[in-house]
Amino acid sequence: MEQVKYRLLIADDEYWTREKIRSMINWEEYHITFMKPAEDGEEVLQRMEADRLQIMKAASLIQDRELSFLVEKQHTPYMPAMVMEDGAGMAGCSVMLIKIHELQSYMDDFHYDMNLLSCHIKQRIKEITGLENLLIFNHIYRSNEFVIVTELDQTRQKKAALRILEHFRGDGKSPVTIGISEHTYTMESIHGAYVQSVSVLMTRPFSRDSMVIFCNEEETSIRKTVQSRISQESEMQIRALLKSGNSRALKELTLEGIGLAHCAEQGWDYLEVKQTVKRISNLLLDDILQKGLPEQIQEMENLAEMADKVVDRLDGRLLADILTELIDSAMIQLRQEPGGTIRDIIRAAVAYIDENYFEELTLVMLADRYGVESSYFSRMFKQETGRNLMMYIAEKRVGKAREYMEDKNINLTEIAFLTGCDDYTYFSRVFKKITGKSPREYRGDL
Repeated sequence: MEQVKYRLLIADDEYWTREKIRSMINWEEYHITFMKPAEDGEEVLQRMEADRLQIMKAASLIQDRELSFLVEKQHTPYMPAMVMEDGAGMAGCSVMLIKIHELQSYMDDFHYDMNLLSCHIKQRIKEITGLENLLIFNHIYRSNEFVIVTELDQTRQKKAALRILEHFRGDGKSPVTIGISEHTYTMESIHGAYVQSVSVLMTRPFSRDSMVIFCNEEETSIRKTVQSRISQESEMQIRALLKSGNSRALKELTLEGIGLAHCAEQGWDYLEVKQTVKRISNLLLDDILQKGLPEQIQEMENLAEMADKVVDRLDGRLLADILTELIDSAMIQLRQEPGGTIRDIIRAAVAYIDENYFEELTLVMLADRYGVESSYFSRMFKQETGRNLMMYIAEKRVGKAREYMEDKNINLTEIAFLTGCDDYTYFSRVFKKITGKSPREYRGDL
């Protein structure tokens, strides 16, 4: 179990009283650091001001943890009280879910300090809406989700949401989706309102446009059967191409024939893209299983999870990139002896990845960097290193995460962020697949 470290600051004008409290117990046994005592309240305030940022970050993280447990229906030590807006002539509240699809684009501005970034975004949202008493938290398992629980009526909610949207559009760093639930009437039912907001987000178009969606406006869309973008004929073609080992034709079918390379222009919904990518991943995994290649199964499963995660970013080019990598990994390549030049390029790429593991790293980006065709780069990378490119990157990030875990002052969510992942749930799954333990279990054993 991860140990929480506390710091204790006392104040008293009597020296012997301060010393008596300092020595009365072994504070370290209770994971408490006994700070140098203050002589009076004024000194306490001065020292607190010096540590104001750290105090603010710690308080913010505690609230995030408790409210995240609430929406996930996990045990929480306390039930937050709703802050009533003056003049609110209505009962109940709504959940406003703000999803920043590429939160990592803000990392450089905050020196990869996730807690500081989270505090900044929450405070900024309060300033933008003019609602200082807004109940807002950052989901601890999905760092790119900021959740507002509000009693505002629909007109005021829409006005606040549009202000938030305009701010993020001005940044130009990431598309943002805001999903607003129908009203609920108890804090205990916030879980259902949160799930409703997540559901309505899935009905949005797969595009880089930012938007606000109300659940009651999209009720029909939520309940509709998602159109299947893969016909039985396409599935049969995929299986035949896998059997023949024709990777070029398979990429053509997947990206052009089925249309994943143009899903944004063709008006696909987010959920349609997500389910189509999942179906293709499953077909590739089935082929690996049928060919009896157990050593490739974990690699393919990790790539399939990466593909699913990439859909969340609403980036068509990045999606085509990971699908290309997924198909290349599924194919059994004939072994070729690489020349000296490509061997040097792969070594340089490995050094670059080792140094920049926390940045966005993709097959196309690395292939472009070294002037090599992406499929050839992918094949040669695996031949030289013995690992698939994306698997190598994942293992490097997990390795760095294990190093960060030696420092008990860095929490697990922040470690995920420091190693290039803004979704703790995804980070935890990848970490467990590679190490056999969850991040929390691994740190608990240190």
